[in-house]
Amino acid sequence: MGGASAFIDHADAIGSTTMETDPSGTVDWDEVNGPWGQVWQETGTRQSEVFAGMDWQVNDPLIPSATREYSDGLGRWMTPDPGGTKVVNMANPQTWNMYAYVTDNPTTLNDPSGLAACSYTNLSACFEVLNNAHASASEENSSHQSAYPANSKHKQKPSEWPHGGGVGVGGAADAGVVITGAAATGSIAGGVFYKPGKGLSTGATTTGGAVAYAGKKDAGAPKQDRPARNLGASAGAGAFVFVTNATSANQLSGHFQTRTLNVGYGPVQATIQLSTGNGIWELSISPPYGGASIGGSVSSITTETCSTPGGC
Repeated sequence: MGGASAFIDHADAIGSTTMETDPSGTVDWDEVNGPWGQVWQETGTRQSEVFAGMDWQVNDPLIPSATREYSDGLGRWMTPDPGGTKVVNMANPQTWNMYAYVTDNPTTLNDPSGLAACSYTNLSACFEVLNNAHASASEENSSHQSAYPANSKHKQKPSEWPHGGGVGVGGAADAGVVITGAAATGSIAGGVFYKPGKGLSTGATTTGGAVAYAGKKDAGAPKQDRPARNLGASAGAGAFVFVTNATSANQLSGHFQTRTLNVGYGPVQATIQLSTGNGIWELSISPPYGGASIGGSVSSITTETCSTPGGC
């Protein structure tokens, strides 16, 4: 049904609408397409259209599948295959192109899922792939449940806004004059995290890093991803609060570049620490009288965080 009147769609061998008629059989719209979906000839006004099993909205320049969009003008997908290199068959060069549509066989195959070409004459196989794509997209907000490594911790681009926070205790000591110095930091923390569509979760982290360096040479743990730098001298320990864009403690695992500002004398102290890595950031602040320290310094070193649940 479309609008205020009834119409009947007529499809070709690959599931593309080529004609619309009213219940009496009168043709209201018909179309002749090229193999990639290009409109070669059209009469009448269409109410809706399906190209190769994919709904095509009137006046929409792109055709959406379950996972990505197709351009009939270019004859290709607009984004690479969500499965990445896992879907490449070295024996079939047509699969090497991540943007190719139905392995360049548009007259016999279609791909309403955006994940795998299939024959329209084998509807059960087409719908199995399509249903898997829809189920996975709703549960994981990803294109396909097997398209990414099982141990991947950052399947999506993280949000820049805070999604978690908590409290912890830690300590740091460092001394240096930029080109040579040493620094060490360590902490334990626990927090609450919010993941859209999943709700709240809790978790704990342990973070540490130590390095001694001179010029471009350094020694310590973990291995420095960037040259360590320090200016000044300080030592202290105390409580802190933190906020992060991580949606789970698991996302805080791994290497981070940690930048620290320490200023204090006795119980009057302030420490600000910013850790970034893999699109994740964590900002922690130690309030005055939250601990004790002496001296002043700024430093930047690579640290490693282990989380529970999650690991290092």
